[in-house]
Amino acid sequence: MCLRSYSWSPATPSARAPTPREERKACCIAEPGFDRIAARSEALGPGVYHVPEARDLTAILAQALDTMLAPLALAEEEDNATTQHLNDRKNRHLHELPALEGDVIAAETIAALTLGRPGPTACSLWDLHEEINRLHSFDT
Repeated sequence: MCLRSYSWSPATPSARAPTPREERKACCIAEPGFDRIAARSEALGPGVYHVPEARDLTAILAQALDTMLAPLALAEEEDNATTQHLNDRKNRHLHELPALEGDVIAAETIAALTLGRPGPTACSLWDLHEEINRLHSFDT
């Protein structure tokens, strides 16, 4: 399994927090360029950040969601209602994101992209994990 747990949490602030590189590697993400993006990111004010290549990162996330939708579509074959519903939600969610002018992004947008808060239009990684896990449970 790629993910590993760290001893650091807000409840244990005395422990060392993982570096962006450690977090990236723990998630089995091979692209070292993400480390440079994290290092060059900066807070511009309360809840507003400059994240170099933020627009590209959003496109990478959209591609990852599409990759996760692919096995669901194959498994459903004739009746792809679940996949179509998730794809429609993903498209609405990405369309509703504010424009990332100058790679400036609000904390709320970062949370919407990374935390996958449930909502009527949000299609998150968690939604897709749930469907993939459901599909896997039929195979075992």
